[in-house]
Amino acid sequence: MITFWEKFRHRNVAKVATAYAVVGWLTLQLTEIVLPTFNAPLWIAQTIIFVVIMGFPIALLIAWAAESNHSNSLKSETPNLESESSSTKMKLSRAFWGTAVAGLSLVALFAFYVSAVLFDFSATPIDRTTAVANTNSGVDSLRFRLDLGETGSRNNGEPTAIDFSSDGTSIVYVKYVANGIQINLRDLTSFEEDRSLITFNTRSGGYPKFSKDDQWVFYYQANAIKRIRIEGGIPQNVVTGANVSGFDTTETSIYYTKLEDYGLYRRDLNSNEEELLLPGDAESFHTQAILTPENDFLITTVGLSNRYDTTSIDILNLETGEQKTIVPVGHSGRYISSGHLVFSRAGFLYAQLIDLESMTLIANPVPVILDAYHSPNNGYSAYAIAEDGTLVYIDASQSRSSFGGQRGSGTPVWISRDGSSEKISETLEVHGHPALSPEQNQVIFNTIDSSGISDLWVYSFDSNTLGRRSFGGGHTIGRWSPDGKRIFFNDRTAIYSMASNGTDSPTVEISTGGARPLSFDPTGNRFMFYSAATQGLWLSSRDADAEVAVVPLELVPDGSIAKEGSISPDGNLLVYTSNETGRDEIYVRPFPNITNGKWQISRNGGNQALWNDNGDELFFWSLIDNGKYAASFEFSNGGITFSEPSLMFQNGFRWDPSGSWDYSSSRDSFIGISLSQSHEEILANQTKLSVVQNWLSEVQRLVSLQ
Repeated sequence: MITFWEKFRHRNVAKVATAYAVVGWLTLQLTEIVLPTFNAPLWIAQTIIFVVIMGFPIALLIAWAAESNHSNSLKSETPNLESESSSTKMKLSRAFWGTAVAGLSLVALFAFYVSAVLFDFSATPIDRTTAVANTNSGVDSLRFRLDLGETGSRNNGEPTAIDFSSDGTSIVYVKYVANGIQINLRDLTSFEEDRSLITFNTRSGGYPKFSKDDQWVFYYQANAIKRIRIEGGIPQNVVTGANVSGFDTTETSIYYTKLEDYGLYRRDLNSNEEELLLPGDAESFHTQAILTPENDFLITTVGLSNRYDTTSIDILNLETGEQKTIVPVGHSGRYISSGHLVFSRAGFLYAQLIDLESMTLIANPVPVILDAYHSPNNGYSAYAIAEDGTLVYIDASQSRSSFGGQRGSGTPVWISRDGSSEKISETLEVHGHPALSPEQNQVIFNTIDSSGISDLWVYSFDSNTLGRRSFGGGHTIGRWSPDGKRIFFNDRTAIYSMASNGTDSPTVEISTGGARPLSFDPTGNRFMFYSAATQGLWLSSRDADAEVAVVPLELVPDGSIAKEGSISPDGNLLVYTSNETGRDEIYVRPFPNITNGKWQISRNGGNQALWNDNGDELFFWSLIDNGKYAASFEFSNGGITFSEPSLMFQNGFRWDPSGSWDYSSSRDSFIGISLSQSHEEILANQTKLSVVQNWLSEVQRLVSLQ
């Protein structure tokens, strides 16, 4: 006796069900494997699963109806035509399998094209790896990782900078490449490749930020804030002489800190008129200016240079001008729509309720993110929040040590002309900016401790000892006077000098913010320095009566930058770096009569030129190919003839825009800082972002539990 199951098995409905289940299962497996490979948004997979499930009963109904119609037609046919019947069954079988495949194809087309129109998935970021529900907060937040791929690292070993568009659909970030920086845009709702908005040939700067209407990306380059449309195009210069530490914009204004006085300013983007909001001074400066959503309050970090462990957070009422300190220790504060102030302290992100009208915090701060990366050097906290409450941040596991070595340490080495190196000392650990004394028996270094404080130390080759010269002031670059008796150094507010043996107190030489000491002429009466505020080189001259005159050196066309200058050992030539051709190149002029000639030395980019002691050879560093070059020259017939630069080596020693190396004629070697990773390894560093959807609800829950 034939059972009901046996009868059902032989019906085409069962065959369609089996075929649909098999093909549907294969489709779901391919979805799981293929879509993450193409960085597909999460909603695509969700839509495919939904349609596959809903399509199953529909397919069964279609098959049932088709078989019923076929049975009815068979009743009217001659029953003894076996060959015709067999042919009909074969055709029907093919039809059913074709129907199943065609149905699934329509499902896929629906998922990719139709559902995107019918449903709004625009605020959903990409699920690039594993997504997990937050089981600790008691709210419906979702956490996952977003892989940016190879982003490289900043010259001081820090990861990329990021920002969210207001609608949560895009992020902008920095990618460090061999010849500089790319600012890239990633659309989180499409399969499109990341789009590069602009590339510039320096490893410093970046810090991109969306405009309020998401039509522009602002960024920092060469002591200036610029902007470019998200579609690309020619960048526009917005503010010259601005500080990198943070800025914010409205549709008509930009808020920022100026390097020259560290005051907080507002500039009208239409009229270009500038207004001082809060003055700064040598002890206190304003950075990280962030507006509240209604643009009526400004949240800013206030404190000493490079001391983000002691900075405070102030709030400024832009209508009344009232200013108030709301967080005694913290930085990188911003207001979120849940009514909380979020800020960074000691590597944690905290949240605290705030009443904006009274500018008063309520209750106690609560840690809400325990693994967010922040830089102790410049206070940058790598997190961004979209208006829909989605949080994205770089976790602390991707520290500076993961991106090219911890900034607070490094190994000083002697580097020969072929690139081979040897340690100066087995125990010596510093950061950088090496500068040899005139006698070449000492070298001054810059160090940065774990809290981001930079100071100057002098190492003696004869005694293998290290002596501290500055104490907690954010001092970065040291240079020796021609007689070796004094050292000149800077912080964010001025250039100072003191006895090289540390027996006196620092004396202010140049009271200009953002200035860096560079070079002396042989007499010691002329001193050259770089001004970040003007992006040019200046000369300080003393006469016999000790009167000081400070004048700019007119070396480059308007709009270009001159930097990294050095006077030759005989005092007759000046070498400097200029970007007047569109990238940094090395130039030489007569000195002090700089208008009597000009020669371009480098051919493929050039930075940080050094003289040998005889004054007949130049060395320079090209960031284009990471090459270190030498160029000789001679005087003939009243002019100068330079040789074609020859490549010495391309090893990846530490690069720093304020000074990476120095030359010793007695050893015919360079002094520099070795890297814990090769140049190629640093550029290949991957960045993974932590993403939290519905984060505002999570914050509310955590704060309510205090």
